[in-house]
Amino acid sequence: PYEVANTSLDLALVYSEANRFADVRRVAAETLVLFRSLGVEREAIAAWLVFQQAAEAEVVTLALIERLARYYAEAKLRPDLAFEG
Repeated sequence: PYEVANTSLDLALVYSEANRFADVRRVAAETLVLFRSLGVEREAIAAWLVFQQAAEAEVVTLALIERLARYYAEAKLRPDLAFEG
């Protein structure tokens, strides 16, 4: 699931840079559904909700995506790691 998160973040960045915010919102929503179906840890889902809120508000930034990518890389090794949002 953490690879899914990073792939989704990469795709969202491409869409965001192209001002395709409907696509960013779709990626955020679809990834959240996938996370829940895979039983991803609550902390990782909470981090994704931060991203989804940014997508809904159309304020996704490279800094947020990089921060989330670093978080998911760490959470892969430490599933109980909380996201500092």
